Amino acid sequence: MGRSSPPPLGLPPPPPRGRAAKGSRAAGASWLPWTPLRRGAWATCWRRSPSGPAALGCRRRVFLGRVELRGSATLGEVGAEGGSELALVVSEASRIAACSANLVRIWSVGSGECLRTLAGHQGIVYSAVFALDGLAMLTISADQTAKIWSATSWECLHTLEGHRGDVMSAAFSPDGRGVLTVSWDQAGKIWSVASGACLCTLEGHMGVVRTGVFSPDGQRALTASSDGTANIWSSASGGCLHALRGHRSSVMSAVFSPSGREALTASWDCTAKLWSSASGQCLRTLEGHRGRVDAATFSPDGRSASLGRVHSCSRRGPSRTIQDHRATRSTRETDKCTENGRPSDGKVGRC
Repeated sequence: MGRSSPPPLGLPPPPPRGRAAKGSRAAGASWLPWTPLRRGAWATCWRRSPSGPAALGCRRRVFLGRVELRGSATLGEVGAEGGSELALVVSEASRIAACSANLVRIWSVGSGECLRTLAGHQGIVYSAVFALDGLAMLTISADQTAKIWSATSWECLHTLEGHRGDVMSAAFSPDGRGVLTVSWDQAGKIWSVASGACLCTLEGHMGVVRTGVFSPDGQRALTASSDGTANIWSSASGGCLHALRGHRSSVMSAVFSPSGREALTASWDCTAKLWSSASGQCLRTLEGHRGRVDAATFSPDGRSASLGRVHSCSRRGPSRTIQDHRATRSTRETDKCTENGRPSDGKVGRC
């Protein structure tokens, strides 16, 4: 990424004299000069101007292109070489979005004050998510639409219409230019944030699509469905690259690993599965839960996975548990899961 290249997350190039151009997307923001960040690497900083309580709790993130440097990762592990340039993005982690009925309320973390109430949806609002640059927010609803809001003026920029069922999940692409929505109508859609136009429709599932996420590089999308499958799609064409088959019940959650090389699915068949996102092959099955697995996620370094359930197959009634598993490609290892502090029934991770 040269100095003339645009920064990650769709941020505009630095305006002249270190200040944002009037009326630009970065109005109210400032660019810091290029400064040495680490030996052999340089960084520039895009910073939103904090005001009042919003000055509290800034979030700092370092990127090489669109790849984030997380945790204990080294520059070499993310592909940086001598002379590489990194971008340091500082954003305000000072607002909370909470959904109730058909309204969304924006709260200040610092003061606890309700800053704004957003109305416009005609059905229950299921969730809200901020874009990585903090300049936009996305809401989804039972009214079969999603809405993109400005996180500065709080105006509704676009209403995303086209689904024929409740919108179940939505996510921004890593560069902030696209949005993925999935719906009760068994389809997913990818939209342009700039225009609100539908770019492609992801069709192929035979059941409700529960969740959808982008890969870390934004080139692929992953969806989970009640038809017992998860699909990996091309974000550009909407074509299905791989159908991940093997679960015996609804797939409730699907995520990419931080590297994008693996995918993890959670199912009501009481298991989770680790897959190769390149080939679609099942690498191992994580067993041990005695109830439906509703969610699964990777650790930041991608070396372990956590699974959670809220439904129990036991006569004792509903229960909530979280289990940790080693997310390794080897199927020869015999890492046993635990249930309530006790070893499982000898089940090991294998497909």
